[in-house]
Amino acid sequence: MRSRVMVFLLLVSSLPALGASLRQGNEVVIAPDELITEDLYLAGGTVKVLGTVHGDLIAIGGTVTVEGDVIGDVLAAGGSVIINGRVGGSIRAWAGEVRLRGSVGEDLVVAAGQLTLAPGAELGRDLLAGAGQVKVEAPVGRDVWMAGGSLDVASAVGRDVRAQVGSLTLSKGAHVAGALSYTSPSPALLTPGTSVTGPTTYTVTEGTGWTTTLYRWFRGVVGLLALALVWRAAFPAFARRAEGALRASPWRSLGYGAICLFGVPVASMAIFALGVVIGGWWLGAIAMGILAVASALGFALVGSWVGALLLKTMPTARPAAWLAALLGVSLLMAVSLVPVLGAAVVVATSLLGVGALAVSLRGRLPMRVEGELTQPMQAQRSA
Repeated sequence: MRSRVMVFLLLVSSLPALGASLRQGNEVVIAPDELITEDLYLAGGTVKVLGTVHGDLIAIGGTVTVEGDVIGDVLAAGGSVIINGRVGGSIRAWAGEVRLRGSVGEDLVVAAGQLTLAPGAELGRDLLAGAGQVKVEAPVGRDVWMAGGSLDVASAVGRDVRAQVGSLTLSKGAHVAGALSYTSPSPALLTPGTSVTGPTTYTVTEGTGWTTTLYRWFRGVVGLLALALVWRAAFPAFARRAEGALRASPWRSLGYGAICLFGVPVASMAIFALGVVIGGWWLGAIAMGILAVASALGFALVGSWVGALLLKTMPTARPAAWLAALLGVSLLMAVSLVPVLGAAVVVATSLLGVGALAVSLRGRLPMRVEGELTQPMQAQRSA
């Protein structure tokens, strides 16, 4: 997911100029009487949207809460994402926990440790989830697609349910209007009073053993460590700037990371669609490829930073860069395999890493922050 060299720099530089502003801080609040008439980027420890957004909302924070109305789409990432208001478009969320109590006009796409569609919520179209635990207690207009730990459906589903899970339960109130197709180590638990109108297909699968998990961890550590060391050796000045950006302002890195990870795919799709007509469609594909490399590089960057912080607590001489990278990457990879916590850690790490890379690369265009223009740092220009 991350690193683009030339195209990445161009995209990162151009995104803030698309009529959207970035608000950041320890606590970011959009007041109940506030009306936003453009796309809005928010980053902070606590993010609350109480007003109305006539555009898309992109938010990253420890806790992201949407109580107001969003006419467009919502893209959110954090430790906890709570949607109590109305969203006219789709929601795409990456978090440790996602709770929907409001209404969504289109799709809900989630990567999370835990996802809950609470009673009273409404989902107009599809639910697509990769999560440790999913509880559906509100009606879904079309399909439910899920991969992960456990899925509990306790409401109406307008079409099909398709799942690859550790366990599946249809609780009281579950009514599937279409087909039920699932892959699991054990058959689904069907509570009396539930119904499936279409055919039911069950495929048995075996659980993942500890040797497979250990292999995944080892492979990830080796790959990311090699990437980090090669990057530092090939581009030492760039590596120092990125690490400095991460140390100096983690919240700023989170904000830029949200812009890149959420904005670049949208821009790439637009470039691809336009390129099919006038030529140059491959630029969109290249942009996504560079973003993928940048994501891996950012993960390694944050790992090195975490490792250095841990080694600083030890009464030893200044540790070697490779040791800090090994320690931090190993720890982050281990945590990323934890079902509930892993998703939130991966999201936060990706946003921090990509944001730090963007801050170190950007430097030509001013960006609005809380309604003010901030010029590029002189230190970045001189570096």
